[in-house]
Amino acid sequence: MGYDSREDRLAQISEYIARAAEIMAFEGATPALHPHVGTWIETVDEARYVLDRVDESVLKFGPDAGHLAWTGVNPADVIAEYAPRVAGIHIKDYHSSIARRSRIEDIDYRSTVLSGLWTEPGTGDANIEEVLAAAGPAFTGWVVVEVDRGSVPPAESIRRCGAWLTNRFAFQNAGS
Repeated sequence: MGYDSREDRLAQISEYIARAAEIMAFEGATPALHPHVGTWIETVDEARYVLDRVDESVLKFGPDAGHLAWTGVNPADVIAEYAPRVAGIHIKDYHSSIARRSRIEDIDYRSTVLSGLWTEPGTGDANIEEVLAAAGPAFTGWVVVEVDRGSVPPAESIRRCGAWLTNRFAFQNAGS
């Protein structure tokens, strides 16, 4: 993981991302860095490089907890480190043994996903509560539940994700 993490390359990417973020912010959008396996920024070190060099008034952080976990870090630690900057979080549940094996054996993304890496929230090894808590009590951003390829057929996966969301966030709607 981490394709060509040379400093000169990351510096160039940081400049490109900063410029794109400035344009997006000027247009009223909230740009956020979203580290993801298979992109320019995959690892936590690459994400830190960009986040530490692009002003937080221009670029927020939109971590994908599953992809960060797949790279071998605790996503909650990274989210807590940049909590004031977190605009939103992609929640993914996963099987840690498959993630670990893919790193050790250098298995490509497609093969790892097809071997059952991702699963519906609450059915894998992700500590989703820790990830959500890491954003801090002031967090008002969005939360996206994402299952790149579920453990069940798509319609059932959607049903399970919806049920998890309803159960997890029901307390917030109880007072409405």
